[in-house]
Amino acid sequence: MSKEVNKITPAIVHKVRWVSCGNKKFKSYIDYIDRDEATRNYKFDSFSLYNDYMGNPEKSGSIFTEKNDYMTQKEIKELKKNFELAQENKSMMWQDVFSFNNDWLIENGYLNPNTKVLDEAKIRNAIRKSMAELTKDGNENELIWSASIHYNTRHIHVHVASVELKPNKENLKKDFRERGKRKMKVIKTMKSKFINDLRNRDEFYQELDVLVR
Repeated sequence: MSKEVNKITPAIVHKVRWVSCGNKKFKSYIDYIDRDEATRNYKFDSFSLYNDYMGNPEKSGSIFTEKNDYMTQKEIKELKKNFELAQENKSMMWQDVFSFNNDWLIENGYLNPNTKVLDEAKIRNAIRKSMAELTKDGNENELIWSASIHYNTRHIHVHVASVELKPNKENLKKDFRERGKRKMKVIKTMKSKFINDLRNRDEFYQELDVLVR
């Protein structure tokens, strides 16, 4: 397993790690795609690459994708088949985590401190804008991804798994550490797209310019 750590602000942290097609975490993720939310929550450590960073969530949201906020059983089965195909084609599996300080979510109006209700639609939209950067500049190779929001007392986070249906043949010859590594330009743009969507204020753009240079 390889990893990159990318802090966006003290309130929001982005991490990305990846494994090769033969890693047991890849197979475990596929196994649990079509399981119910309670089972995926309980077995989170079986497929997560972040057991050293976070424990099992207290609650997990439903799976969402680039196009779907909620998925039917038919759509989930299709998603599972695509992940299986990607593994057969020797794709890497990337796992991104976007982690929030819950106080920041409350201060910015995304989390109700009384009801504990999160503005999931806004979070999903920010994730989609960030992940869209991976399908630009020839990086796509038919990239597919699925994500879910996980709830903890201090740090709500979004867990995103992505694979390539048709990995580049030349990349298959490389060491898995090199195959999984993203260009720094792509990482910076992913970060800026994500946080710009959540904090659309002039003074923040000035701060962001410093962070991404």
